[in-house]
This record gives sequence, C-alpha cells and structure tokens, in this order.
Amino acid sequence: MNFTAEAGCRAPPSPVNGSIEEYRSTEEGAEIQFHCHDGYTPNEWMSSQCLNSSWSPHPMDLVCVLPDPDTPDPDDVTSDPNS
Repeated sequence: MNFTAEAGCRAPPSPVNGSIEEYRSTEEGAEIQFHCHDGYTPNEWMSSQCLNSSWSPHPMDLVCVLPDPDTPDPDDVTSDPNS
C-alpha cells in the first residue's frame, strides 16, 4: 500500500514475523491492525494509532515470537496442570 500523507504518519512497518492486517490511511487518528504469522504470538498489543504524526504504540515495538514450549497453553483444556 502506498500512501502519501501531508499530515499524519508514515506508512507503518510490518512487525517481525508478522504483517499489517488492515489499515485504510495514515492520517491523524487512523488505526492499524497487525497479525502474527502462523505459530507466532504477539509480545504485546496488536494495533497502533496515528497520534501527533507518530504511531502509538510504535509498530517497531511489536514482535511476533514463537511460544515457549515449556509454558502450558491456557486454552488447552486437555492438559493436566498437575502432571
């Protein structure tokens, strides 16, 4: 996507191991959504907003990481926490 913004933010970078899911503009107040590649999870938030000509939070702070295999999945109802 190519946007030229007179007032607003620059086109945001994609997160490490992820992509930009959706955004329509880079004007002040615009919001972008991020997505992690399959198997990766975000280290923090998944969206950013253009405020005062800067993305907040900054997209470069978002990194999609592989989950730690020793950490139990809270969504896995088949695992026994006592084992």
